[in-house]
Amino acid sequence: MIRSETFTETKLRAFIDAFSQLPQRVLWKIGNISGLSDNVKTATWLPQLEILKHPNVRVFITHGGLLGTQEAIYAGVPMVGIPVILDQPLNIMNYVSKGVAVHLDYDSITTENVLKALNKVLHDPSYRTNAKRLSQLFRDRPQSALDTAIYWTEYVIRHRGAPHLRSAALDLTWYQYLLLDVILAIIALLIFLGFIVFYSFKIMLKLVTGNV
Repeated sequence: MIRSETFTETKLRAFIDAFSQLPQRVLWKIGNISGLSDNVKTATWLPQLEILKHPNVRVFITHGGLLGTQEAIYAGVPMVGIPVILDQPLNIMNYVSKGVAVHLDYDSITTENVLKALNKVLHDPSYRTNAKRLSQLFRDRPQSALDTAIYWTEYVIRHRGAPHLRSAALDLTWYQYLLLDVILAIIALLIFLGFIVFYSFKIMLKLVTGNV
C-alpha cells in the first residue's frame, strides 16, 4: 500500500545510509535504486510471510497495515512501524503498547532516527520475547485458519446455505437498519419533554410574578 519509491529523495537517502551502517543483511521491497551498500538486496516483489517465518529475521520495517502486521505477529517478528494513513497509526500504537514495535514518525525520518529505531529492536531482547509470546497466543487455536475456513464452507453447503445463520439485518428496511425510526422517536420524545419543561417553567414564572 505504501511503496518505498514514493518516499522523498531525502527520506530514501536516510534509509540507504542507515542500512549501510548495519552489520545485518537487509531485504528491501523497492524498485531500481542506486547507492546501496553490499548488505542490501532489493526486489520488486518478495514472499513476505515466508521471509518473516525464517528464523534469522530480526526485525520487520512496516507501514503498519493490518495484514502485514498480523503476518509479523504470526511469525513472532518485532517491528519498526512507520504509519501513514487509515488504520496504520492505531495498529502501530497497539503493537507499541504490547512491546513488540517501535514507532518511527514519517515526518522525522533521518538516518539517525532510523538507526535508533532499528537498534532499539535489534538489541533489546524484550521485543523479540514479546513478539514470540504474542505469536504463541495468536497460533493457539483449535483449528488452523485454513481448516476453519474449510469447515464453515462445507457447513454452509451441507445445510443448503445455512439460512438459520442468516443475519436478521438483511430483512430490515434501510431506515430500520440505520435505526432512523428509533432516532426519530428519541428526538420526538426529547422535543415533547422540552415543551413540557418550557411551559412548566413559564407557568411557574407567572405564578411567582403574579402575572396569571
